[in-house]
Amino acid sequence: LDNSAVLTSLIKRYLMALPQKLLDCGSWDSVVEAISSEDVVNPMKLPEILCQIRAKIEKAFDLTSKSGDVRGGDQLSEAQCRLATLCFVMDHLQRVLQVQEAKSMTYESFAICLTPCLFGIEAHCSKVV
Repeated sequence: LDNSAVLTSLIKRYLMALPQKLLDCGSWDSVVEAISSEDVVNPMKLPEILCQIRAKIEKAFDLTSKSGDVRGGDQLSEAQCRLATLCFVMDHLQRVLQVQEAKSMTYESFAICLTPCLFGIEAHCSKVV
């Protein structure tokens, strides 16, 4: 029994209920504008694109100057909790995409379904998809 659809639905509801979305559409404009559609399909450009995305995530979660280590009784910061949530969600979605490949769901369709959950429902999010 594949429960990935049920878990994904619960994750989407959780993400939609968050007062602050995990990612902000406005802060992604520079990344989206820097990536051309030709670059996305070029395997040689993918490492560069992924580095840009990683740098953007580190900046968005204010992790560029922090080790991210939690020692002793230290509490996780809000940014670290949000990043941990994002990592869990991305890991789950990667597994879902592997299953969806067999069901012929396109990446674009998947992105259209999840963009509002990750970025919030905003008019300029169409650039992200």
